[in-house]
Amino acid sequence: MLTLLLMMESSSVSAGSMISSILSDPRGALAFIVQLLLGIGLGYYSIKIVKYLLALISILVIGIMLNAWSLSHGSVKSTIQSIGEEWSKVYPVLKSLAAALGILTIGPTALGFFIGIVLAMRK
Repeated sequence: MLTLLLMMESSSVSAGSMISSILSDPRGALAFIVQLLLGIGLGYYSIKIVKYLLALISILVIGIMLNAWSLSHGSVKSTIQSIGEEWSKVYPVLKSLAAALGILTIGPTALGFFIGIVLAMRK
């Protein structure tokens, strides 16, 4: 793995040399395969439940908007504007959290995730 990190620092690294370096080390190859399989499982089951998650999120958003509208005693437009102002305060925090969590899903897991999505869409 150290050779892989050193190879990544140099600018003349090809994808083939990186893959051959990973596969030449048994622990690196095993880690790559396990992460790939985990990503495939994640992608496959994620796409299977995505419609239920979207329905849940949309029901929660509609409920929150109706609740905010009923409590504000104002118009729908003013309620949406106030929600937008609050969202602008929360958005930077959510963006930095998503970036931090995004680092955890790079590499073989992300590749496996997309393979799992393709497999789930085909069935």
